[in-house]
Amino acid sequence: MAGLAVLDTGASMSAVDRSVASELELCSTGVARWSAISATGQRPESPLRRARIGVVGDPRLWEMDLIEVPALTTAVVGIPILALLGWDFLAVCRLTCDGPAGTFSLELPAPVSTGRRRR
Repeated sequence: MAGLAVLDTGASMSAVDRSVASELELCSTGVARWSAISATGQRPESPLRRARIGVVGDPRLWEMDLIEVPALTTAVVGIPILALLGWDFLAVCRLTCDGPAGTFSLELPAPVSTGRRRR
C-alpha cells in the first residue's frame, strides 16, 4: 500500500491509521498510552504496530513502532495520509525549516556501516 506519512513536529510518537494497520496486517508489539487533545481528557490506549517506513529518494527502510489511531486517513481532507512521523523518527534526522522562503529540508542519518571484518 502506498501513501504519505506527514512529519508531525508536535507528536512525540509516530502513528498509523487503524484501517491501514489492519489491511497491511501489521503485527502488534504491545500497547501504548498516549495523550491527545480531547473533550474527555482521558488517555487512550492503542496497539503499537511494527512497520517498515521508507522515504522517497532513499533506499533504506526504518523499522519502527507506530500507535494505531482510528480515522487518521480522514484527518487531512483530499490527501491520502497513512501515518504521522513524530519525534521518535525525527530524533535521528536533521529538520531545517526556512519560514520566509517557505521551504524545509530533511537530512536523514548516515547509513550504518556493514563493513566486513578482516582476519
